[in-house]
Amino acid sequence: AMTKYAKKYTDAEGGETDIDKAIEKMKATCSVIRVIAHTQVKKLKLRQKKAHLMEVQVNGGSVADKVDYAKGLFEQEVTVDSVFNPNEMIDVCGATKGHGTEGVIKRWGVTRLPRKTHRGLRKVACIG
Repeated sequence: AMTKYAKKYTDAEGGETDIDKAIEKMKATCSVIRVIAHTQVKKLKLRQKKAHLMEVQVNGGSVADKVDYAKGLFEQEVTVDSVFNPNEMIDVCGATKGHGTEGVIKRWGVTRLPRKTHRGLRKVACIG
């Protein structure tokens, strides 16, 4: 299943792999280095099975130092206290789950009208 991905790590004719070429290109052209990390949900004892994904920016030092640090973390377990200090303020960006255009029953939890109402039953009629 991962044969095409594994070929990127095998040595080419020149001795340099595709991944090494991409890393050298990042060192030459990039100004910000970010790492994509995920949680290990099986260790949390939750009913959820899907891992949380997050993008963490690597700070400190030159771009080459950042890339080398991030490469050293490939396929490694990173604990929270190795990334964040106690009582440290962090910025979080998130997107809420959209529900589209909803009616009053789902949106506000209003009670449905009886079955024999004339112009629809998922509406607001007399409240109180």
